[in-house]
Amino acid sequence: AVKIVIIRSVKPPVTPEKEGVETHGLTNSDAGRILKTVPGVKRVLPILSQPKNVKHGRREVDCQLIGTYPYYPDFTQSKIVAGQFLNEAEENGKAASCVIALELAERLFPGHNPLMEKVIVRGYESSQVFQVKGILQERVDTEKLPQEADALGRTISANVYIPLSAFKSLYGIKNIDLSV
Repeated sequence: AVKIVIIRSVKPPVTPEKEGVETHGLTNSDAGRILKTVPGVKRVLPILSQPKNVKHGRREVDCQLIGTYPYYPDFTQSKIVAGQFLNEAEENGKAASCVIALELAERLFPGHNPLMEKVIVRGYESSQVFQVKGILQERVDTEKLPQEADALGRTISANVYIPLSAFKSLYGIKNIDLSV
């Protein structure tokens, strides 16, 4: 049986002693260290996530924007139901491509095909346009259900996946989760 361990970085509370400390979270070097030093670990999948809003035409949905690598579907045993997932060329080129969750596709594009359509992903400070290249159906089981109110995946039915490189370029490297 495949076992997945999720390691999350949570921003520490600000206290008088820690005021002004901005550095927290997991890094790529942490991912490499986990892979090399923890027995039995075969693969590490870095994930960056932020809550956003996604819009197409007059329809908009609160979503979770996920920056990740092309092997995400294999790693999570998710299924591409239309189009394709992100690829290495898009990761290398920080492409403005996205894959959307099946339920999100049904809500944003009722009655028509979202492939090659554009969506606007918005946050408090910015908005970005991404082109839809695929639709992903997550494998949801008890292990992947959220354990707390702000857990990654709480909006698993409204996830928008983009290349990790594009996420880092647009939003920095806050809120890193490493799924091992």
